[in-house]
Amino acid sequence: MQKNLIIILVLSIFISLFAILNAGPVPINLFFTTLEISVALVILISATIGAVIVFSLDAASKYQYRKKIKESRKHAEKLEKEKEELQEKNHWYETELARLREQNLEQILEKETQKASADTEPREEHREASDTKSQGLKDRWNELKGRSKESGTSEEPSSEKSEEKE
Repeated sequence: MQKNLIIILVLSIFISLFAILNAGPVPINLFFTTLEISVALVILISATIGAVIVFSLDAASKYQYRKKIKESRKHAEKLEKEKEELQEKNHWYETELARLREQNLEQILEKETQKASADTEPREEHREASDTKSQGLKDRWNELKGRSKESGTSEEPSSEKSEEKE
C-alpha cells in the first residue's frame, strides 16, 4: 500500500512540474467552441480526470472481489453443513449396520441351537453330548460377536461351523 502511495506522489510531482514548465496558452477545440487555456491547467485537469477514472475502476474491481469472497465463504459454510449432515448419516448407518450384524449372528446361533436340539435324541446318554454341543455353539457365538465388534465386519459362521462338525 505504501509503495503505491509513493509511486503516486512521485508521478504527481512529475506531472505538476511538467505542467508548470509548459504554462503557455494553447487553443482547445471543444467540438463547437475553441478556448485559450494554459497547458498547465489542461495537463492538471487531464491528470485529475485520469486519476478519478483509475480510482473508480479499482474500486469496482475491489467490490467485485469482496463480493466473490463473501459468496465463497457462504458456499464454504454450506458445504461444511452438508459435510456434518453426511457424517451424522454415516454414523447412523454404521450403527444400524452393527445392530443388523449382531441380529444376524443371534439368528444364526438360534438356528444352529435349534438344529442341534433336533439332532439329539432325548435319551440320557446323548443328553451330555447335546449339552456339550450347545456350549460349543454358545462359545462360537461369543467368539463371532467379539470378532464382529473388533473388526467391524461379520464373518460367515456357517462355513466354520461345518468345519467344526467334521
